[in-house]
Amino acid sequence: MFATFLVVAGCGSDTTTAPPPPDLGMMLGDLSGETCSHSCTLACIAGATCVTGDDFKPTCLKSCTDQRDCANGGHCVELRSGMPAGRWCVDATTPLHCGPTCTVASAQRCDGSVAVHSISFAAAYCGNEYEFCARGCTNAQCNP
Repeated sequence: MFATFLVVAGCGSDTTTAPPPPDLGMMLGDLSGETCSHSCTLACIAGATCVTGDDFKPTCLKSCTDQRDCANGGHCVELRSGMPAGRWCVDATTPLHCGPTCTVASAQRCDGSVAVHSISFAAAYCGNEYEFCARGCTNAQCNP
């Protein structure tokens, strides 16, 4: 069997070589090389704004001051690459990732009764979260 393999492998010419194997990363959905569009495909509903960025797909988001303005347990986040700049209601699935992964900045502070700390969802997007603290804030954390 080994001799047969050598004979078969030794036959052929340069013009009959197999094509290179496909890029496994692209087959598995690696989007690190994908660039993000900078416009929403549909108009946003009233009260929402088209927000674009370098690490997430354009999406319509509601502006916020802190998480109390966001429905269904959403987070109020100042997206690192978001345009226009501002704070936006996001969750674990919105906006969707594209482009490079992001690195979380280390901005942590209290802004009155609002804790400001870094947030990242599976490196899909990142920024600073603004979380209201009913009992006040100490060292960028809500008091118990």
